[in-house]
Amino acid sequence: MNNLFKIYRRALPLSLANMSLAALVFTDMAMLGHHDLSGMAEGSIMMQVYLVILVLGEGIVFGFSPIYGRNHRDKGAGEPHIGALSVVLWLIVFYALVGLTMLAQANWVLGSFLKNWSVSDSAHSYVILLGIALLPNLFCIVFWELLAFEEKEILVLYGALVQFGTNITANYALIFGHFGAPALGLTGAGWATMISSTLGAAVIGLSCSRHVDGFAQVGRHLFRDARKKMRVGFEILRTGLPAGITIMLTISFLSLSLVLMAQFGTQAVAAHSAAMQISEVLVLFALGFGDFAAIRFASLGDLNQETARRELSQILHAALLLFVPLVGLALLARPVLALVFFDVGGPEFEAVTALLYAFTLWSLPSLIFSLVLMVLLGSLRGVGVTTRSAIVVLFCYWLFAVPAQVFLLRQQDPMPVSIWHGLVLGFLLATLVLGLLWNRLILPKSAHLHES
Repeated sequence: MNNLFKIYRRALPLSLANMSLAALVFTDMAMLGHHDLSGMAEGSIMMQVYLVILVLGEGIVFGFSPIYGRNHRDKGAGEPHIGALSVVLWLIVFYALVGLTMLAQANWVLGSFLKNWSVSDSAHSYVILLGIALLPNLFCIVFWELLAFEEKEILVLYGALVQFGTNITANYALIFGHFGAPALGLTGAGWATMISSTLGAAVIGLSCSRHVDGFAQVGRHLFRDARKKMRVGFEILRTGLPAGITIMLTISFLSLSLVLMAQFGTQAVAAHSAAMQISEVLVLFALGFGDFAAIRFASLGDLNQETARRELSQILHAALLLFVPLVGLALLARPVLALVFFDVGGPEFEAVTALLYAFTLWSLPSLIFSLVLMVLLGSLRGVGVTTRSAIVVLFCYWLFAVPAQVFLLRQQDPMPVSIWHGLVLGFLLATLVLGLLWNRLILPKSAHLHES
């Protein structure tokens, strides 16, 4: 029981912080749904492009965790962990600039894939502002990792709540034009995201300066020993890029479903977007346990099969004990969730709500498989096993589930819910395959990692 509470004490702040981060997008789409349904649909598509780029950068940070964990265990090693921190900061600054450039071209890229695609000026401004927010969001993720290694996860939660509260206030002011601000609609949602992300990074960064040894001296390490930095940088990328690709494959899998849903009209896209936002918030609750698993496995010294299985079973038991009732409550709360996204007095409310009910009947139960998948991926990431797990996700999502979706949509009179059938099939298959392979994947790489 004590071990269960210890897991909750460390994992729940990460879960709630992840949910708070996802709620930035949730609030954008929920408020836009009450302001302009077409703006919500347009913003959803642009948001998916942003998320694909964000999660690849998040993977770079994940590649930093095993290296930091090795150095963090050795308190007498000087400051090599801060040297590694300076490397990952360089990497994400460069990546954020590249990401902003790519997002600036999002309209052209989407136009090459979608017929008759055109984007409003407000949607273009929205995605540019998201690109500017990319850097502070990546800084937030780095700082979260540092505080988690110090067992200060509660400070991560405080920073995330400041970010979330700022985002709600700024969205309310800038989308609808309250508090004397202009009503900017979709562009206002972009400004709110940028402002809240910057403030959140500053708050969590201040916490790091107080609780992470050597954090205040990171500036002195930024321009030292370029050759060593390149070596550490390649090691971060070797582990981090496959981790980022794994998340990117998942987000792209979901983004493709949004594009496929467009053939059923604006109502289907809006309902699908709402169902995805609900699912993503809960998945990020699960991701908190995955993050804890990664930190926990990266912090372990000598790892053997018995220890690995014990740690995994304890984390899964604690996570499922909370998550299954949460999914049940979400199913019961679907009428309330519909009111969050859509105006009850609107002419399209009944039709879009019926679609939302049909989608969430499939999406919410499948989140239990996603929870198990997040913990499996987190434990493997903690010991540096990312490439082979990325291959599993690639096979299950893109070589099996996507063709299944296309097949279902080619049937006579296809239904919008068929897209969710394919999504659930992909999540289930990935969880089963990775679970069967976990014993083989966890030990060989971890033994090599800890011996090095």
